[in-house]
Amino acid sequence: MDKKRIEFNYYIGLDFPVWDFQEPVIKEASRLAGGCTVQVSTGYWIEGADVPQTRYSGALKEEFCFHLQFSVPKIEKSRIIYLMRSCIRQCAVRWGKEINWVHVTTHEVSEHHFQVDPGVARMLKPEEIPS
Repeated sequence: MDKKRIEFNYYIGLDFPVWDFQEPVIKEASRLAGGCTVQVSTGYWIEGADVPQTRYSGALKEEFCFHLQFSVPKIEKSRIIYLMRSCIRQCAVRWGKEINWVHVTTHEVSEHHFQVDPGVARMLKPEEIPS
């Protein structure tokens, strides 16, 4: 059965990977949503891009990017935004990380889970899958 939820994607730029910063953020997201997915990558931005322009001409910057993804029931959106912002801010202060901007995207998703183990659940035939 599909559930309507809000999916969050947090992109947190750090000058270098710091597990002591990442771990409490991962734990808080997991406590709030039941679990999360983490990816690490490289983020790029143009210096001065915090001011909207039609074309950016500043220097290209690069940083370690910590991407956190999870979903919650729609009704929880405002509460989650507040709690995650507080958690990230507290971790930044505690570990002395200069985090000026965190990029956050949210969107509504239809979500479901299924079991793969044939001993636990019978696999549905294609015609039995709800649309």
